[in-house]
Amino acid sequence: MYIRPAQAADAPLLAAIEQTQPASAQWGTQGFLAELKQPSACVLVVAEETADKEEVVGFICARGAAGQAEILNFAVHPSYCGKGLGRVLLQQLVQLLASFAITEITLEVSEHNRVAYLLYYTEGFREIGRRKNFYSNREDALLLKKIL
Repeated sequence: MYIRPAQAADAPLLAAIEQTQPASAQWGTQGFLAELKQPSACVLVVAEETADKEEVVGFICARGAAGQAEILNFAVHPSYCGKGLGRVLLQQLVQLLASFAITEITLEVSEHNRVAYLLYYTEGFREIGRRKNFYSNREDALLLKKIL
């Protein structure tokens, strides 16, 4: 497994992974293509090399400017969940953002997404607020922040 920057050719693959994870942002192929064109975007993928091809199995997307960044979308294919790939993606993103002089990172996570919340918490993110009825299913969004 390795991590690399996403490319436009990855957009359909990222959209397919996203469809397997209902808690992701659900951008679709066009949304990923648009995000990859943003100058402040940072999109990483985790991939596995097989004998004849590369298989993208997860991604993380953030935007940063003026010392602050926000994680916007993040998913790992269910077949690869529980293997630590999400943690490695998150750690790599944090390191990359720090190298760009980012000093704080924020994100939103569903109050019921305990797996994601625990990942963020163990990586140093702390709750700073709540958005009531934020998601279409009326779940609250927890606002989390990490100071670098």
